[in-house]
Amino acid sequence: MAKNEDNSNEIATNNIFHNLISEFKENKSFHIFITGIVMGIFLVGVTAGVFYIFARANASILMGKQLKELDPQIEKKLEFSHNLMRKDLDVLRNRMQDQYSDIRGHQLQNLLMLKHYYQNYFICIGMVTVMGILSAIFLLFISKKGWMNSNAHLLTAFLITSSSGVFFGPIPTLYGYIETSEKLRNNYLAYNELSNYYATYAAIESTLMTFPDRKPIKNAADFINVIDYHVKKMQEIPVFFNANATPKVDEIFKSITGKLNAAPE
Repeated sequence: MAKNEDNSNEIATNNIFHNLISEFKENKSFHIFITGIVMGIFLVGVTAGVFYIFARANASILMGKQLKELDPQIEKKLEFSHNLMRKDLDVLRNRMQDQYSDIRGHQLQNLLMLKHYYQNYFICIGMVTVMGILSAIFLLFISKKGWMNSNAHLLTAFLITSSSGVFFGPIPTLYGYIETSEKLRNNYLAYNELSNYYATYAAIESTLMTFPDRKPIKNAADFINVIDYHVKKMQEIPVFFNANATPKVDEIFKSITGKLNAAPE
């Protein structure tokens, strides 16, 4: 009895798969839909994956050394002058070391965000370029036979590539990649300058920095106060959005149909 039920279940399962395969072969729309999904995953997914690998490699070349120097697992100690190593200045030295570590933490945060924005910008630009080239090639083949007479898979590939180009194109402007990257770069350089000032002062108890009103720094306490002032001014996470860059549906439609209208019927 149990064996008969197993056989019945197996037959039912085979019938389901047989019906799905038959539907896939006979129903052209379903066939094109499934093929389009596979094609989209291949064209968009693989291309984006390749650009992601290149983006990470380039970011590592440009920022790898700095990221390694700012590794949070390795605490960099200040080298203090003989005078600052006095026993009665333990509290002051601890504060200077904490402040120095905080500056390096801000450096790392800005550099990591800059790397993230750089990689995404690299990917978007690459995707727009490649998808634009591919859609132009597909459109060239479509124009030879016309929209109505062209192969359905060719039309699907054109729609996928042109739509992907329209999707990736506005992202850098919409999320302010250029403005955010510039601000992050400037923040990183400013924190790096403060870090260098700190290392110099700890070693020789002298600095080119002054108070905001140009008064000279006379001792370590003055130096700590000035550093606090500058860090407070820079403590922000720059994130820009441009809502006006949001793609409008009618513009997207015109962008795609405009290309199609260029192909003969």
